[in-house]
Amino acid sequence: MVQSGMPRDHKDEINYKNFLFLGNVWALPCHLGQPKIDQLEIRWQINFQLENQVEYRSLTDIGNQLGIKKRVKRLDFNEEYKGLLWWLGTNSGQENWENPHTSGHVILTTSHSMYDPRMRIEDIIELQGVTSCYWGGSTPQYFIMDLKNRRLRATHLTLRHGYQASNSYIQNWEFSGSNDTLNWSMLYMGGETPFNKAFDVKSWIIPDGKDYFRYFRVLQKGNYSMGKGVAGGGSAYLCIAGCELYGELLRDS
Repeated sequence: MVQSGMPRDHKDEINYKNFLFLGNVWALPCHLGQPKIDQLEIRWQINFQLENQVEYRSLTDIGNQLGIKKRVKRLDFNEEYKGLLWWLGTNSGQENWENPHTSGHVILTTSHSMYDPRMRIEDIIELQGVTSCYWGGSTPQYFIMDLKNRRLRATHLTLRHGYQASNSYIQNWEFSGSNDTLNWSMLYMGGETPFNKAFDVKSWIIPDGKDYFRYFRVLQKGNYSMGKGVAGGGSAYLCIAGCELYGELLRDS
């Protein structure tokens, strides 16, 4: 038997170390004595989503056979495109933007070097895409995002076209997740280009995120598109100057 409640300051001092946190209540084992009712502040109705929808769960569906507790955060899709990368780059909105690749929160790799030495790999996930960013020369072309100690079960993806003209759009592409960069799970497959202007932005629903992944890849299988309904004329380059992910983020507690 336990008595629920949260201790507060009182002239009859209670040893806080004796209290245990069980689910959503603070509990004092009965063998330590029953405190007076005015020594307790009932706080068992704790909302775990008060702070940016952060909640705690015990997850065992990601190869964690010991059931070690992980911290889970929801990053829902929104029209302001504030997802995982925005959250990392602004410290959950508390600081000015710093590109997560530059700060080391994520690591970007590409299939080819940037087309121009003046182009920066971090522009692939830049918050405001106003500079052309593309790479390639042969097929396929792709970029991989490494979340390092984090895992995400994706629900949405946003991409920004990476060229200053109304052409050279991504087409015949796929979005995949992995935990080792060897085995990839297909999360979305795109056909005809979704873009129709310079630095155009489009988003997609990921119907089944399948798992919590460390690595995410956007891959174009062939040449880019010169525009919707335009046959041929493209080259083997991938033009992306902005990316955002949304979903359920998993971190060590």
